[in-house]
Amino acid sequence: MSVLVRNSRLRSRFKFWTLRAARVAGYFVPEHLVGGRPAWDVDLVPMPADSERAVEIPWAASAIATCFGLWLDVGCAYAERRYWEAIPFTGWRRYLRYGYGFDITEPGQEDPLPVHVVDDLIEYDFQKLPRFDLITCISTLEHIGCDNTRYHPNTNRRDQPFELQKQALQQLLSALTCRGKLLLTLPYGVFQDHGWFLQYNAQMVQALSEVGMLAGKQLIAERYYQLQHEGWQRMKPDGADTLIYRAEEGRASAVALLEFGA
Repeated sequence: MSVLVRNSRLRSRFKFWTLRAARVAGYFVPEHLVGGRPAWDVDLVPMPADSERAVEIPWAASAIATCFGLWLDVGCAYAERRYWEAIPFTGWRRYLRYGYGFDITEPGQEDPLPVHVVDDLIEYDFQKLPRFDLITCISTLEHIGCDNTRYHPNTNRRDQPFELQKQALQQLLSALTCRGKLLLTLPYGVFQDHGWFLQYNAQMVQALSEVGMLAGKQLIAERYYQLQHEGWQRMKPDGADTLIYRAEEGRASAVALLEFGA
């Protein structure tokens, strides 16, 4: 394991400890004022040439923008530049959150997160970290346990990757505060094993929901979008049993946006 601290200035550390202390007061504030839940909610994203990031990024960014406390972004090393650009890092609300990154490899580009943890999500002991008020895991969970050598050497495929992905979800849920939220996105449709990731179906999402309940959290909201001629269209989850991943285009045919919380 390695921990990269990009901003160790006194101001940054003071902000970290201040937020850890101040968020205790947040437990006496109505939850809708604390923030950290997605505010983005549209039926159509008119970007038919774009990948599922056209949906995932504004959805996650709208929650990060209002997060009060500590935020962990999982799979940050290969996040697209537009992901960071969608998150407001100006204005007074930036003082209300402190960001960690977690990935199996060091980030290859600059990002605004002051702390990075580089380790295996399955093996890592999250007791070493503080509890988080918001965790974002954007198009990452489906890769865990699969062949990740394209991202980092010696990350070959393991047995039963879906079981490992459920284990990883439990790890992340255990790292939340009692009012914390986890935002998770996945390629969706008919089940497919592409070697380096799994495409989820409705039964697999249900299995994740059951993991959440065992961890004391619930799947409190779910949204699904399908790629249509006019763009990314809101859909019902039971209408994706024939949708396959568009490997030649490097993008999904549908995406699931899942929100876990208390």
